[in-house]
Amino acid sequence: MSATSSEAKTGHGAAPPLLQQEAQWRRARQALYEQLERSAEGGLNSDAVQASRCPQQGRDPGGEILIRLDDAVTVVCAEIPRAAAQQWQGITTAVVAAVRGEPKGTGTRSDRVGTTAESVYVSDPDVMHVTLFYTSHPDDLAPRNPGERKADRIEREVTQLRELATKFAPFRVTPVKVVLAASGAILLLLQCLNIDNMDTHRDSQALEAVKNAGSHAEFSVDLLRQEAQEFFPFVSAKGPSTIVHATLARVLSVDAVDAAVLTRVQAVCKQLSAQLASDADSNALVVEQLWHVDESHYIRPTGHTSVVSLGPRETSRPTSKALSASR
Repeated sequence: MSATSSEAKTGHGAAPPLLQQEAQWRRARQALYEQLERSAEGGLNSDAVQASRCPQQGRDPGGEILIRLDDAVTVVCAEIPRAAAQQWQGITTAVVAAVRGEPKGTGTRSDRVGTTAESVYVSDPDVMHVTLFYTSHPDDLAPRNPGERKADRIEREVTQLRELATKFAPFRVTPVKVVLAASGAILLLLQCLNIDNMDTHRDSQALEAVKNAGSHAEFSVDLLRQEAQEFFPFVSAKGPSTIVHATLARVLSVDAVDAAVLTRVQAVCKQLSAQLASDADSNALVVEQLWHVDESHYIRPTGHTSVVSLGPRETSRPTSKALSASR
């Protein structure tokens, strides 16, 4: 195709389609993060908070919420390294203390709001993650193939994920905002960063072939989600699309957050967000592994998990493990 005919398709002087798409992703994410930051200004959404409690599910003796969907839910996540998850515990402690009215996280209540330990679910740092996409969602189950055993389906999906992972280099992520959303979720909103100056000690020629090389690294999660549509026969539309986040905790009772509590929590979130924004580079972490989880518990990615390393085939070494509720 000649340059002239190519310009006729894209518009004279227009940016290539991928660059246009990336600009849209950037704008959409910025708008969503700003909306999430404001979403709880009028109070929590009772329906969304109730949905987080998932009353139709049962709880095991340890208090975790078990999924009763006949082995149907499978999710792909990006692993947050344990060192980063431990650092984030300070953020979680500060926000949860504000919800509970505990001065500086001392555990001593200073007001009369009816917040109990059961009113807030704190995420386990051992399984801190970014949800990328669902190959079967609790509210949007993948079509069943009667002739395919569950074990065969899982093996097929893990094989597909391994192939997908070879097309992406490890990528840097940094937290940019802390918000209490109207759903009651306490979210750490993240942003992928470019990695032009990152020494990955990997084969540079091989890395040039990956989808998220150079300036495309900022859109690593977007590109992963986009490519997943080609690799998997079913990716749920109910999974995340624009957001890149980790859930630090969840408020499970609307009664736990009155106007005074909301004001206090939002002030703490704004202060923490300002601190993150002032030191974005040093707060960055590298995502090197993806999880394929045969999910057995609601809210957390617990169940049999296959771990797949990002990178060209020679550096991608998949392993498997089972993540127990006590991990």
